[in-house]
Amino acid sequence: APAPQLLIPDLLMATYFGYVFVVNATADSVTGLMRSAVYITLDHLLLYYVVTRSVLDQRRLLDVLASFAMGVGIVGAVGAFETMRNWLVYESLRTPLGVPMADMGTYLLRATEDGGYLRAYVTMGHAIALGFSSAIAVSWQLALARSYRPKALGVVVMLLPVVGLLASVSRGPWLGCTIALVLGLIVGPGAKHRILWLLGLLPVAIAALLILPQGQKFIDLLPFVGSVDPGSVSYRTQLIDRAMIVFWQNPIFGSLQYIYNPVLEEMRQGQGIIDIVNSYVGVALPYGVIGLLLFVAPSAYALVMTAITSQRLARSDPEA
Repeated sequence: APAPQLLIPDLLMATYFGYVFVVNATADSVTGLMRSAVYITLDHLLLYYVVTRSVLDQRRLLDVLASFAMGVGIVGAVGAFETMRNWLVYESLRTPLGVPMADMGTYLLRATEDGGYLRAYVTMGHAIALGFSSAIAVSWQLALARSYRPKALGVVVMLLPVVGLLASVSRGPWLGCTIALVLGLIVGPGAKHRILWLLGLLPVAIAALLILPQGQKFIDLLPFVGSVDPGSVSYRTQLIDRAMIVFWQNPIFGSLQYIYNPVLEEMRQGQGIIDIVNSYVGVALPYGVIGLLLFVAPSAYALVMTAITSQRLARSDPEA
């Protein structure tokens, strides 16, 4: 039987996906709904069920975090090789295995003045997927750092997902990882000490980026302040502006036909698609504010309960 604490998150998860299914039922075919139900079950509900029913104590939680971080670390090492050698290692297996070649999009290259960087993805299928997986693994090192023995090996293991994060050359994961690390370091026991360390290291890091030859290249790749591919950032900004116009036309329940709205038409790219790169936009436009609130609710509830539990445990078990 599930723990009583899981009743509310279970209901929140079921409510969101139930709402999505009901809304889609108004426009989709029976076969389409069946396909959608399979995708939802395999991609979301099964993963949620396995994790919440198997990770029952601190030891198992650390095992899950460590296993994921180690797997992503190995992928990160291969990703670094792909970027440095300009060679997508696993793509070369398609020919001997008789698997059709993938449609190589322009996203594979982050162009710079000196030629650019290949955006690695190893077995992840996309550079952004490698980036976000690596960002999660890097942020989880906050919980794992004290568990590594010997310490030298722990440093290597912690650096491997960082390498994968850099090899993806994906700025969204870079930004998300930075925010996660900062938030993780400035809360909990010893936060004041860590904040002082961060404030002391910040000018050193900025000076190193400005002085070192590779530092300026890295700065150029950063979102908002960099000069490389500014259209990627501006596209996301314009998408928010246009999406808000479309959203307010059907704010409560949204519209499954939002993609055909003339307001979004100017966001159509050269590949002939309107790339909804923002997950919240992708939920708010078809499902409205009701769908967006239901989408956010499970994570919001988990964050609130985690904060409350963390404060309580800090008095008796700082490690937890």
